Amino acid sequence: MNNKKIFLVLILFLLLFGKQSHATHIVGAELSYKCLDASIFLYEITLRFYRDCNLGTAEADSAFYVTIYDTSGNYMDSLIDRYLLTNTLKDTLYNETYLTCMFVSPDSVCVERNFYTAVVFLPPKPGGYYVSWQKCCRNKGLLNIPTPLSVGGSWFLNLPDTSIAKCNSTPIFDNYPPTVICLDQPINFDHAATDPDGDSLVYSLCWPYDGGAPTAATPVPIPPKPYANILYNGGYSYDNPLGGLDTLKIDPVTGQLSGIAHTAGQFVVGICVKEYRNGILIAENLRDFQYNVTRCDTFSISLFDYELDSCDNTLVKFINKSQNYHYWTWDFGDLTTLADTSPLFNPVWEYPDTGTYTATLILNAGLSCADTFSLQIPVLPNRVIPAFAHDSVCVGIPIAFTDLTTLIGNVGTISDWNWQFGDGGTSTLQNPVHTYGFQSNYLVSLIITTTSGCVMSATKQITVWPLPNVDAGPDVTIDISGNAPLNNAVSNAVTFLWEPGATLNDPTILNPVASPIVTTDYILTVTSAKGCQKSDTITVLIVIPAEIEVPDAFTPNQDGLNDVFLAYDVLGFEGKGIDEFNFYIFNRWGEVIFESDDITKGWDGTHGRSNKKSEIGTYVWLIKYNTQKDSDIKTLYGNVSLIR
Repeated sequence: MNNKKIFLVLILFLLLFGKQSHATHIVGAELSYKCLDASIFLYEITLRFYRDCNLGTAEADSAFYVTIYDTSGNYMDSLIDRYLLTNTLKDTLYNETYLTCMFVSPDSVCVERNFYTAVVFLPPKPGGYYVSWQKCCRNKGLLNIPTPLSVGGSWFLNLPDTSIAKCNSTPIFDNYPPTVICLDQPINFDHAATDPDGDSLVYSLCWPYDGGAPTAATPVPIPPKPYANILYNGGYSYDNPLGGLDTLKIDPVTGQLSGIAHTAGQFVVGICVKEYRNGILIAENLRDFQYNVTRCDTFSISLFDYELDSCDNTLVKFINKSQNYHYWTWDFGDLTTLADTSPLFNPVWEYPDTGTYTATLILNAGLSCADTFSLQIPVLPNRVIPAFAHDSVCVGIPIAFTDLTTLIGNVGTISDWNWQFGDGGTSTLQNPVHTYGFQSNYLVSLIITTTSGCVMSATKQITVWPLPNVDAGPDVTIDISGNAPLNNAVSNAVTFLWEPGATLNDPTILNPVASPIVTTDYILTVTSAKGCQKSDTITVLIVIPAEIEVPDAFTPNQDGLNDVFLAYDVLGFEGKGIDEFNFYIFNRWGEVIFESDDITKGWDGTHGRSNKKSEIGTYVWLIKYNTQKDSDIKTLYGNVSLIR
C-alpha cells in the first residue's frame, strides 16, 4: 500500500491553537481507542487529559488534534492523517486518599479531567498504525524532573495489524489516578484496567515521554516516533519516581500500587499496561500523571447550618460544612417517621408541623475518625400551602377550578394566580373555568404569588374523560290511549335518567315505556362511570282521534234545549283531534248564511249578515275537516230542519 491518505473525519471543528496560558499546568493524560464496527474497521479514539484547575489556570482547550501513522515493514513512518478530537465532557476529580481516616483539604489540590473523542475509519494495513498526541508544559512545582515548565508529554498507542488482532480495543483503567498521596503513609491504590476483548494485561512502572515545547504546546502535526524520555533529577527514576527507600511498586498481575512517599511535593509517575493476545504484545497504554504528596489529616469535623424556607418553614434546607469525611448520615429528628434520614450532601427535609426538632449529622460512622454534630431546628408557623380542586373533568364540558390555597403566619396575601392547564391554556383568575377539547392526561399547575414575595406551586395530573354516546331515538307518534317503548342508542354509560318521568313506567332505565296524554318531550341524560353526562331529546306525539256527526234538526227558540245547530265529536274528545274545520249553512237559494272554523261554535238560526231570524224550513250544511291522525280533507254535507 502506498502513502496515500486514507481517512474519514466525522467531526469538523476549527482548531483552537493553545495560547501561552494553555501551555502549562499539565497534570497528565492517557489515550485509548475502542472498536465500534469490525466490519468497516471503525474506531473511537479517546483522550483523557488532566489539568490543574486551581484559581488562575487557563481553561482546557475545546479540541485537540492527534496524528495517526502507519508502520511499514522497514519501520519507516509515513503520515496518514490527523484527526480532531473534541471536548465532550469534563469533571473535577475528588481528592480521595484511598486510606481510611486520611484526608486532605478539598481546596489543596484541584484536578480537572477532560474527555476528547473522535471517530475514525482505519482499513487494514500491514504493520498497523499508531496514534500520537503531545502537549506542553508541566507544573513548575514538580520535584523529580528538571525545568518542568519546559517539559511536556507524548502519548501514543499501537493499532496492531489485523492479522494479529482484528479491530482491537485497548484496556481502560478502572479508576481515575490518585490525586493525593498521604505523606509517610502506605500507598494502597488499585491501578487495574479492564480490556474489552479479554486480553491478558501486565502492569509496570514506565518512563514518561517528553513532547511539545513552550512555543508550540500542541504541535500540528505531531511528529513521528521515537519520542524522548523525560529526564529525572538525581535520586529519582521512572521505577522510583517518588524517591526514598520505600519505592513505589506495582503488582504486574493485579495492578495494585504500593509504597510510601517520604517527601512532600509533586512528582511525575508513569504507569503502563501491556496488552497480550495469544502471547503476543499488541498494544501498550501509558498513563502519565502528576502525584501530589502532602500531609493528611486524621480527624473529621462534623458541622452544618440550615435555612428555613420563608414561605414554608416546614421545608428546611441543610448545608453541610463538614471537613474530612468518607461518608455521612443525616438524622432530621422527625419522630413521626423512621425514614427521616438522607444520604444527600445538602438535603431538604419537610417537617410535619411547627415545633423544635433536633437534627444530627454523623460523619464516618464506625470509624476511629467518626464525628457528630447536632442543631435545634425551630419550625415556625409560616406557610403557603397551595392547593386546588376541580369538578368532574369531561371533554367539551366547562370545568370549574377552585383555589384552595392556605396561608399561615406572616406570608402576606395572595397577589397573583397563574394557572397552567396542561393543554396550552392559562388563566390569571382565582377560580377559573376551562374546557378541554380532547381526552388525555394533563398536568395542571397553580402558581401562587403573595405580597411578601412567596412563589409556591401545586401540580396535579388530571384525566379528561370522554362523554358517553347517547341518541334518544326518532320521535314517536301514538294514539292518546296508547303507549310507546322508548328505543335508543347509548354507549359508555352506566346510569340513565328520563325527564319528565311521571308518564314513564321507570325513568331510570334505558328503555322505559311512555304513556303520555299530551305530546311530550322526554330528555334522556346518561352518565358514564367517570361522571361525564350527555343528553338527547325524543318527542312522543299524541294523536287524538275524531269522528263528526251532525243532527238533522234544531229548535232555536231560546228555551235552552237544542237552540244551536252543532257538529259533534262523537268520540268524546270535544274535537281536540281536529286540525282543520270549516262549517257552512246554505239557504235554499245557495247563499251562505253561516260559517265557522270552530267545532264548538254552531248556528243559532239567524242570518249571518242581517242577524235576523231565519225562516222555519230546511237548510243545507257542509263540513270540511281533517284530523291529527289523518291529514286528508274529509267532506260531509246534509240537510237540517229549523223548527220553532
